[in-house]
Amino acid sequence: MNEVKIDEYKRKYYDIQVDLNIMSFVEKRIYIDEIDQYRNGINKEMLAIYGIDETYEHKDEFNEPNRLLAEDLAKDDIEENEWLENAEIQNISVIHDPETGEEVDGKDIWRCVICDDYFTGWGNNPDPVKNYGECCNTCNTMKVIPIRLGQIINNETLKEK
Repeated sequence: MNEVKIDEYKRKYYDIQVDLNIMSFVEKRIYIDEIDQYRNGINKEMLAIYGIDETYEHKDEFNEPNRLLAEDLAKDDIEENEWLENAEIQNISVIHDPETGEEVDGKDIWRCVICDDYFTGWGNNPDPVKNYGECCNTCNTMKVIPIRLGQIINNETLKEK
């Protein structure tokens, strides 16, 4: 973590989470003569929903049980990123209020909630000094950790009897 000189140029930004409702389709070809090899792996309850008993022979023909099995197999056969080719955004909305921040030379800048100095890099949890935000390494070392250690030492459940 580096201390930031206050006079350095700081770029301000918003981190915004955007919700995308996407519609897409993927075309899958399911060969009827291959359905039987998958049927044995299909849940018996699903076969019952489709009205197919264990003795059903698929026969190489177009019929309702074969169509239902083919639809089920097609859904299971979609591979990652296949849907991207035909994706269409239906709706875009912001999920919640944006977070604000600043950066110097491509590094995020944080303001310590304890001392108000600017720093870059990873911040620290300031609890129990403050119950929100991030604190710098100096405040973490000099203020937060000593208070935490004091709480541990003074905790009656940890004292020897």
